Amino acid sequence: MSLATKTRGEESDRDMLFEHSMDAVLLTVPDGRILAANPAACELFGYTEAKFISLHRDIVVDTSDPRLEPGLKVREQTGKFRGELTFVRKDGTNFPGEISSSVFKDKSGRVRTSMIIRDISHRKHTEQLLNESEEKYRKLVENSIEGIGISKGNQILFANRPLLEMFGYDSMEEFLKTPLVGLVAPESMGMIEERLNKRRRGEPLSPRFVYKALRKNGEVRDFQISTSAILVNGDYSEHVCGHHRAEAGGGQTVGRAFNTQDSDR
Repeated sequence: MSLATKTRGEESDRDMLFEHSMDAVLLTVPDGRILAANPAACELFGYTEAKFISLHRDIVVDTSDPRLEPGLKVREQTGKFRGELTFVRKDGTNFPGEISSSVFKDKSGRVRTSMIIRDISHRKHTEQLLNESEEKYRKLVENSIEGIGISKGNQILFANRPLLEMFGYDSMEEFLKTPLVGLVAPESMGMIEERLNKRRRGEPLSPRFVYKALRKNGEVRDFQISTSAILVNGDYSEHVCGHHRAEAGGGQTVGRAFNTQDSDR
């Protein structure tokens, strides 16, 4: 195969990638003029390629986005830029996009720039819903009269005020420095350690158990625990509700809750 034939074949492959890319691709020059647009770009922005060629980059990019100028400077200095910007469709609606742009020279030595754009509206919407859900959960936890906490392995990461009171602590800092097994009386240490080991190995656990909790002042109390697996920030957690077993009359007091999260699951 001759060099000329090989070169034409490579150019044909690049043309195919341009035409069939699922991401919007614009061929531009550094001053913002648009030279070509692939079908995905036409569909995303609502312009024909002929119309695109008559436009300037500022028509499809929200120039009020404070990330634009810094991004252009990075591309000017390094020859490439990757980040997120706000884009504008033909109908005037804005959408968040992930962009990868680079500066290069074509076969004639002319300076060109590429803009590869992906609509991330769905991802941003999902992130917003997750953030709102997390905020609602946080408020619920903070305002709950039940003791609620989050731990990872043997480390306590979070606790609300009722949980501190449950174990007899006044200082949040001191409580968070206490290892999880430090809240377990010696009589139940073997059982709790075995549960932690089983969770690390991914083995099934009984959803209900009783253990002896150790308060800061050394007092030992019995707690009946009910657990269920939940998903928090992409990691599996164990939602635990505990009931203090009252000594008198064999009754039970108001329930308490504790979350344990194990990254090795």
